[in-house]
Amino acid sequence: MAYIPHMSNTEKSTKDLIIDTLSSEWPLTIRRIQASLKKSHSKSISYQAIHQMVTELLSEKIIEKKGKEYLLSMDWLEQVHEFGKRAVNSYSEKKPMVLMDKNITQFKFDNLYEIFRFIIEGAEKKFFNMKSPVMCAHLNHLPTPFTSSLNDYRLLRKLTGSGKLYYLCKNDTPLDRFVAKFHKSLNMNIKLGVKTLTKCDVYSLGDSVLQTFYPQNLMENIDKLYNETKSILNFNVVKFYKEVIFKKSNLIVVLTRNRELVKQIQAETLGYFKN
Repeated sequence: MAYIPHMSNTEKSTKDLIIDTLSSEWPLTIRRIQASLKKSHSKSISYQAIHQMVTELLSEKIIEKKGKEYLLSMDWLEQVHEFGKRAVNSYSEKKPMVLMDKNITQFKFDNLYEIFRFIIEGAEKKFFNMKSPVMCAHLNHLPTPFTSSLNDYRLLRKLTGSGKLYYLCKNDTPLDRFVAKFHKSLNMNIKLGVKTLTKCDVYSLGDSVLQTFYPQNLMENIDKLYNETKSILNFNVVKFYKEVIFKKSNLIVVLTRNRELVKQIQAETLGYFKN
């Protein structure tokens, strides 16, 4: 979760004042930040105090250093922008976004397609802080190619183009095997029949781990449709879209910002692809 600066006209912290200053004037040295704070906010803050706060902002990747001058990080600005946009959508669509603590956020979605869009758009717009192109997923079933527009397909191809996507799938039904062929054509790495996986689907990318929790009736529908599809020739696409992909459900996604946890999941996942 990105640090969100204090926006009201009440007393702001030194950190917020520095961010506010660099949002309207950049790049600045510490001396110029000090002078600007005194001029614009009537704040006499010592050089040492500003230097300490600037060091913290650098470590949090909120600002960047160019020579002896400082400016706001574009990556951080994009995170704040994405947070604001998602919060607006959450309120306008009446889908609560719960901040469980500074590193854990809970989202609610109405159907599986919304989760698909959340992941591919978030990856494209750097919501997950992806310094590495590696993405891993532990899934009950492989997601079918249910992109509904050329833009969806473009985003999916962009996400998979690096060849650094690794999917472990708990099941090995004929439909999973057919979908695996599609994903492999997009440069994904797939391993079916991994029985040790948990019931929730897990994605790890960037600094984020996403756990997706499905209602029992939806899970039963998914298992039934995958198990009864013995051949792609008798795959009931309309039924699948209606009862699975776009079925209105109470879907919970818990996003955890934790690079160490991401590393552990990636190490476990890549272990299945060493042979």
